Amino acid sequence: MSKRSRGFTLVELLVVIAIIGVLIALLLPAVQAAREAARRASCANNLKQFGIALHMHHDAKGHLPAGWLGYESMTDRTPKSQGVPGWAWAVMILPHMEQKSLFEDVLDVNLPANDAANLTGRKTVLKGFRCPSDVGEDTFADTGNLELATANYVGVFGDAVSTSAAQSAVGAATTVGAGALYQNSQVAFGEIADGLSQTVFVGERAVKFDYYSTWVAAPPSDSHHGARVVGLAAVPPNPQTVADYRHGFGSQHPRTTHFLSGDGAVRAVNDDVDPNVFRALATIDGGDTVAGTLAGD
Repeated sequence: MSKRSRGFTLVELLVVIAIIGVLIALLLPAVQAAREAARRASCANNLKQFGIALHMHHDAKGHLPAGWLGYESMTDRTPKSQGVPGWAWAVMILPHMEQKSLFEDVLDVNLPANDAANLTGRKTVLKGFRCPSDVGEDTFADTGNLELATANYVGVFGDAVSTSAAQSAVGAATTVGAGALYQNSQVAFGEIADGLSQTVFVGERAVKFDYYSTWVAAPPSDSHHGARVVGLAAVPPNPQTVADYRHGFGSQHPRTTHFLSGDGAVRAVNDDVDPNVFRALATIDGGDTVAGTLAGD
């Protein structure tokens, strides 16, 4: 008599399924970590491109772009904090980021950012301004109901203490920071006494608490205005309060936020960085130095 072939028993099948489940459970975190590592590398590369573009702008103009432009009108250049045209630092470096056609043919920087003629331009989504780890929408409506393209990178306005002192010296017409990018700023590398490697120019800000940032402008009609395009290093990255976050920095990366320093280096700053170190990094001439590399490297 021929022998009858023997199949899997129910117990054996369940054991195989259990083993496969365990293997998947072990592999999934590794896959997720690998994907996040790739997203972090892409995010860091975005910031490196900003560094190149900012240096090219400085070579052409002799100074960094303004954090944003704010005047009484397009003809009256009297400073006004919540004024026009509102264009942000990122717009001024577009020609150096292979976006010359957007800068020259789509946007009209001779008009206010909120002018109807700039509708298409201000809604243009730029991949290089989005962190792959961010989950926010590509566009958003500000408090003045102006639709803007989302960005995950904002300029460094300064720290809280030094900025308060600088602001009190100029009055309310101009929003002055102690960092590299603030209203109507024209900071030259020679003015950065703390050193380019010890000063950060741009940092991440992911969409959290339903708060969005943009590369386009500080919209005159928006109640958050300049906070849409620059950040304040009052507290370390990823604060847990809405007010601190919408004026600060943060990311969707685990416990780290990327920053671009003036020498073009990009490093991740830990959420638990020493607050004094973080504030020192955000100022251009505080007379403070940060030993070694950026905190959290």
